[in-house]
Amino acid sequence: MQGAAQGVAEAGNSYYPELAKTGLLSALPLGGAASEYTTLYRAVSRAELESIANLGKFTPSGGSMGNKWFAESAADAAAWGKKFFGFDKEAVFTIRVRVPNDLTSKMMRDPRLDGIGPARSADAKLLDEINRRGRIDALNGSVLK
Repeated sequence: MQGAAQGVAEAGNSYYPELAKTGLLSALPLGGAASEYTTLYRAVSRAELESIANLGKFTPSGGSMGNKWFAESAADAAAWGKKFFGFDKEAVFTIRVRVPNDLTSKMMRDPRLDGIGPARSADAKLLDEINRRGRIDALNGSVLK
């Protein structure tokens, strides 16, 4: 295990030992050097975290035209986590993604998405680039009450 992928495994192991037992939280070989990054955040369900762990990358969602939204702050990602995942009391993880600035500049930006805060959207093509050149790790996990 190396780099950012190790962070996902370690964070997941700390918060959800049952996931660690499955072996789903393992190295995610997302990487490649970029001189400057923008740090973005995404609140994900356990299912999305498992998908990232299993496939080693972000994959386009079935709905929303395949785009994925990333908050510009961890606090805003947490607010989206409460809004979208809190109703069913399921685990929510905050993923931190370091995106090379040349890719960040190509992402669509909404200054106040859903009335919460600034967020950027990556389509399938940009997600592929983020998977190749970005760095990802899980910041935390929590069960919303």
